[in-house]
Amino acid sequence: PHPRNRQFWGNGYTCHTVPPYSYWRAARIPPPPPTQGSPNAYLAGASGALLSAHRSGAELAPENTMMAVKTCVNAADFKADILEMDVQMTKDGELILLHDPILDTTSNAVEAFGHVGVTPLLYNYKDLHDKLNLGAKWNESWASLRGADIPDDLRVAKLEDVLAYTEANADPQKPFYYTIEAKLPFGLGYQAADKIAAIAKGMGILDRVLFGSFFPDVAQYVSRKYPELTRTADTAEVLQFVDAYTSGADLNKLDPRYKVLALPRGIGLDGLLGLADSGLIAYAHSYGIAVHYWTVNSADDAAYLVLLGADGIITDNPEAVYAKLH
Repeated sequence: PHPRNRQFWGNGYTCHTVPPYSYWRAARIPPPPPTQGSPNAYLAGASGALLSAHRSGAELAPENTMMAVKTCVNAADFKADILEMDVQMTKDGELILLHDPILDTTSNAVEAFGHVGVTPLLYNYKDLHDKLNLGAKWNESWASLRGADIPDDLRVAKLEDVLAYTEANADPQKPFYYTIEAKLPFGLGYQAADKIAAIAKGMGILDRVLFGSFFPDVAQYVSRKYPELTRTADTAEVLQFVDAYTSGADLNKLDPRYKVLALPRGIGLDGLLGLADSGLIAYAHSYGIAVHYWTVNSADDAAYLVLLGADGIITDNPEAVYAKLH
């Protein structure tokens, strides 16, 4: 067991499956009174937990592509509440949808540019858009498509083009929210944050954009410069939150600037982290903080997390999870 668990061993607590330490803390320490503050749109509502399409629905179409976005926007049998997408930056400063720092794993980039490690930072957007097929490693029937034969929705996409399409085609009565994760550190991360904020403000969707970054410096930059932009907790803040919860501390003393905790699903081997915990979720709610779990591709796991009180399920397969939850 974790060292913090040891005080409970031999004190009369026995069970076949030992819950995380946080379970015992939650049983002994009542949650603090709710914190007053602005409403949090990322808390579960009357219709249940929010459904987020991870990488825009990576099991339904090639990840982080316009095709994936269109699949979610135009779906007749499921409805994602949030489109989650990752962005990297090109040499000429454009933000494109891409998770990894290189394009090798999701496209024909090595063939197109003649070397491994094709990072968008080395090339202008037009070069990437014209040469790359983001479906090349997804489907054999698309693998050989090159040049003019590449469908537009399998080409490298700019963030603003994706958002413009979604805003123009979504149900105006239930528009999408967006989680936009900047995968860049330090100065490049600041530039990405500036551009995300500018695009969101220009399109009038700032209140529906959730900014994400695992890099503490980038997250803190956003809090300082764009306090009106909702963001997720960075890696350091997640650890601070878990420590505050397990010790029964007052989280307000840490002055959290985030509205959402995006946590690993905590089931199976991930359960060693002890983050799939109803007590932890209740503690977050007492401070007005939403808890979303990633990456939940099992519909049964999603249902379990919702029973625990999760506010959001981040999944590669929003179709299957939606069917289970609804």
